Amino acid sequence: MAVNPPAVAVPAPPASTIGEGWVGWFGLLTTLGILLLTGAGLAFALVQFLPPAPIAGASAGTERLPDVQVFGLVLSLSRDGRLFVVVSLAGAMGATIYALRSFVWYAGNRTLKRSWLPMYYAMPVLGALVGLLFYFVLRGGLLSPTATAAETSPYGFAAITALVGLFLAQALEKLKGVFEALFTPAPQGEDHTAAAADQVQVSGFAPDRGGIGTRVTIVGQGLSKIALVRFGGVPTSPTQVRSGSVVVLVPAGAVTGPITLEGPNLQVTCPGQFQVV
Repeated sequence: MAVNPPAVAVPAPPASTIGEGWVGWFGLLTTLGILLLTGAGLAFALVQFLPPAPIAGASAGTERLPDVQVFGLVLSLSRDGRLFVVVSLAGAMGATIYALRSFVWYAGNRTLKRSWLPMYYAMPVLGALVGLLFYFVLRGGLLSPTATAAETSPYGFAAITALVGLFLAQALEKLKGVFEALFTPAPQGEDHTAAAADQVQVSGFAPDRGGIGTRVTIVGQGLSKIALVRFGGVPTSPTQVRSGSVVVLVPAGAVTGPITLEGPNLQVTCPGQFQVV
């Protein structure tokens, strides 16, 4: 009878160290400047591209719109062309607002790692693309096929796509839910990783020391299911739970040690230790 050879344990590949360091002052100021300039530029361009009110009695084929002058360029676009640009700019502006809010939060809590910087730089592009996609979905599904751009509200579409950019993750999840109801979900590959919204990751916490009753803010992602926090093994309930943060008060009896977060079928330990003084 053949005997199978003993199984050989294969060590797990080492975790990537790319972008694991904290962002320094130069990176903070550079990223903040880029986001502020991007937001200001998008707002200025959005105002320039907004189409004027339709001229009474003018047909769609004979209407002549004034040229757009922006950043030294002179562009001649139809009303439809302007509307495409407007919804893209509005989506990018909403995503930039989200990126600025997230950046200020992590920088203020001194928990911003270099691995997050590409996300901040990509957010305006993602917002523009998803905003344009939502514009196609809304216009194709809600308006008559014969409706012209002059019969639509550019301000209404700009407001919707700006909100899409501001709540980009929720908008994509909504589209995913709609299309998963229509089509068969794609099979997961061998290298599949959970979506960012499903992963529980802790970036850090502040302050890192304090006495009983100190308010501690733990930041990360996927934290909305956290129901219990332990300080050196002493449990307490959080006072505020969000996807990106958990707020908790140091409980009586807490001792110096790691902070552990617990929820349904999950447990994660924060990097570093909290020192009880």
